[in-house]
Amino acid sequence: MVHKAPEFDLNIATREPYPGDMATAAEIAALTDSYWRAARHLNDQVATKGKPLTRMPVYLCGIQSIELYLVAFLRHSGRSNGEVRGFHHDFAASLDLACTVGLKIDARTAKHLASMTDCREYVVSRYAPEAARKLSPITRLFRSIENISLATHVALSA
Repeated sequence: MVHKAPEFDLNIATREPYPGDMATAAEIAALTDSYWRAARHLNDQVATKGKPLTRMPVYLCGIQSIELYLVAFLRHSGRSNGEVRGFHHDFAASLDLACTVGLKIDARTAKHLASMTDCREYVVSRYAPEAARKLSPITRLFRSIENISLATHVALSA
């Protein structure tokens, strides 16, 4: 007997349901909290001062948590998963919309997210070990995550 693989729609943009479509804002926030805890754990347990490559996993988890906190807030505000996916890791654009619909964050965090988008830190953290030293200072990244985390949880609990 020959096993035949099932046929799949390979166009992920049109495939329904798209992963995450059924998740609630609270579920996304809970997942995000896990990424944020992972970033802090990696920073404490894996990252080594003077060895920037050891911090790349910290950045990846941290940046993922920023994106997902914005997703959780936007989904909570009634935006569809498809609309949110359309930002393609543009934190400045997703933050602009989030602030327009009520997210309250400080100006330094907004400026930092715009800088992260301009410098493509999400892509650098995933694929560019040669650019590890060009990422935001870890303390700035963590302050931004803390700010967005708090603002998102306040909005979701209201």
